[in-house]
Amino acid sequence: MALHLNRKESGSILAQRADINVASRMLRHSNLGTTAAYYVDARRTAVVPLGDMLNHTNPATTPAANPNAE
Repeated sequence: MALHLNRKESGSILAQRADINVASRMLRHSNLGTTAAYYVDARRTAVVPLGDMLNHTNPATTPAANPNAE
């Protein structure tokens, strides 16, 4: 699911900063209507907490959480 949200976020940013044609080509949509329907102005509803996802650590793998780990 996170991969799809990343794709949607990237497509929305491309549509906003470049234009819909660039976003459509980068997303490999065969129909510009698909890009228009799901990516233009969709950023408001498709915002993903990328910082949280990238900075997430698994507590079970941190040394403090597992004092017996070497």
